[in-house]
Amino acid sequence: MTDWLGMAAHPRPPRPELKGRVVARALASRRRGAWLGAAAVLAFLVGGGGAFWAYRTIGALTA
Repeated sequence: MTDWLGMAAHPRPPRPELKGRVVARALASRRRGAWLGAAAVLAFLVGGGGAFWAYRTIGALTA
């Protein structure tokens, strides 16, 4: 109700140390995403290599 009447306190800018911590957390989470993507690509390549090896081995054994 007080905000509707225009009596609410004006917002203050965050303290510099708080701002620095928030920016550091945002950058850290972005780096974690890159590592997660790299791990997914590596798992995909290993799985594809295993499938190719199995295909060739089974083909050689049945020929």
